[in-house]
Amino acid sequence: MRFSPAEKGEGEDVDVLLSPGSLILMSGEARYRWKHEINRKQIGFQVWEGEEIDQKRRISITLRKLCPS
Repeated sequence: MRFSPAEKGEGEDVDVLLSPGSLILMSGEARYRWKHEINRKQIGFQVWEGEEIDQKRRISITLRKLCPS
């Protein structure tokens, strides 16, 4: 997954390797000041820190507001 500053010039892109079953919760600055993406070109075999990794299907669920329990 790649995180990029929402505004150009506000920082550098950050690539993060997600393990199978990973969950990312975004709030605060992460939600409003950063964009996130998984590039379709990145699906399949990738090299991460010299190791070949087979990337498979991903599922994305977005919850905008959570109800108090």
